Amino acid sequence: MNDYMPKHMVELMEDVFRESRKLVDNIKIVLLGVSYKANTDDIRNTPTENIVNELKSRYHSHNITFIAHDPYVKDRDYKKTELTDDFDKAVIGADVLMFATNHKEYYDIDLDDLKKKVRTPIIIDGRNIFNKKIVEDKGFIYRKVGEGPRMP
Repeated sequence: MNDYMPKHMVELMEDVFRESRKLVDNIKIVLLGVSYKANTDDIRNTPTENIVNELKSRYHSHNITFIAHDPYVKDRDYKKTELTDDFDKAVIGADVLMFATNHKEYYDIDLDDLKKKVRTPIIIDGRNIFNKKIVEDKGFIYRKVGEGPRMP
């Protein structure tokens, strides 16, 4: 599952972009949670590395800014992208929010406030953190691992 999930998250993002007729270019992708397990600083086998690798291999000539947020991991330990423990710094101006770890802090996000901070309200949920109906009612485009792309 750990090998497939990052690729699937990228495919879900691509599905949203196709549906929205938006290009995967000049975008900011935020990776939320870089530790492998919730509420720890253990980055061994982190799915975010594979997500970034997959995106860079598919979109190597596109202008994509990556930033990761994790309240537990220190930037000295994670070098794949820029890393911050400042949630607002990470999400402001984001086009895609990819939740890769289910840290307890992510369950309490104020979705109304979050929507004001992002440029494009897209959430790709790799850990089943959110209730789909609530997130969509708040105006986000939402995909989660296990559901697959939307059918026409």
